[in-house]
Amino acid sequence: MAKVSEGGQMSYGINHQVGIKATPDDIYRALAETEKLAQWWTIDTRGSGAKVGDTLEFWFNKASFCQQFNVKELEPGKRVVWKSPKGQGADQWEGPHAGGCPPHAGRDAYRGTADMKLS
Repeated sequence: MAKVSEGGQMSYGINHQVGIKATPDDIYRALAETEKLAQWWTIDTRGSGAKVGDTLEFWFNKASFCQQFNVKELEPGKRVVWKSPKGQGADQWEGPHAGGCPPHAGRDAYRGTADMKLS
């Protein structure tokens, strides 16, 4: 579904459903616990997803690219919501960055909300 923002740019929503043979509680732990996230996405996973307000960083390509998410909602066994912070877009490069994920210079950065419903 496409939307036009106030600035006249198009934004798109994606609904991606995945079937997983696991209980909702196991899936929740795989999304909320840093050690478990590192077992299925990238082994260089930093931060915490255990409580609302936490920040997760997913580092790729020998720590040259990072995708960051802030934990917005947690309902154990039911729902996990992450949101990427501003500054992770193609137009946001500001040069070297000390600590945490640098702003991205490429188009590969994810900008938006990951709303994961477990059922």
